[in-house]
Amino acid sequence: MRLNSAFLKGSIAGLALAASPFAVANLLTFYEVHNVSYREGSERVYEKADLFLAHTDITFDDSKGSVEVFRYSVFSPSKAYTDKNNDGKVDTLFIFPHLGRGAHETYLQRDKDYDGHPSEFQNADIDFRIQIKRFKPFIDRHRL
Repeated sequence: MRLNSAFLKGSIAGLALAASPFAVANLLTFYEVHNVSYREGSERVYEKADLFLAHTDITFDDSKGSVEVFRYSVFSPSKAYTDKNNDGKVDTLFIFPHLGRGAHETYLQRDKDYDGHPSEFQNADIDFRIQIKRFKPFIDRHRL
C-alpha cells in the first residue's frame, strides 16, 4: 500500500497544528516555573517544571519550621504535602483533581485520618522524600 504524499503532508501539518497549543502551554510552564526560587516573607519557595503541564513547588516556612511540597498537574490530581514539624513525615495531605466529575477535594490529617488512609500517607511520605532529594542540588545552589 502506497501512502499519498499529499495526505501524509496534510496529516503531519494537522497534527502539528493540533499539538501546538499544548506545546505552547508546556513551554510557558517551563518558562514560568522551571528552576525558580524566591523569598516571600518568611517563606523560601523553589519551583521546578515536571512533565507535560505539571510542576512542583517546595516551600520552607522559616517562621513555622514547616515544609510544603505542592505537586501541580492538569491531567492527574494535584497534591500538597505539609510536614509541620520537619520530621520528614507528611502531617497533612490535600488532593484535588483539575479535570473530572465527582468529589473534588480530599484533605487528610495524619493524627486524625492515618488509620483510615495508611496507603495515602505512606505514598505521600515516599513522594515527599523523593521531591526533597530531587530539589536538594537546586536548593543548595540557590540558597535564599
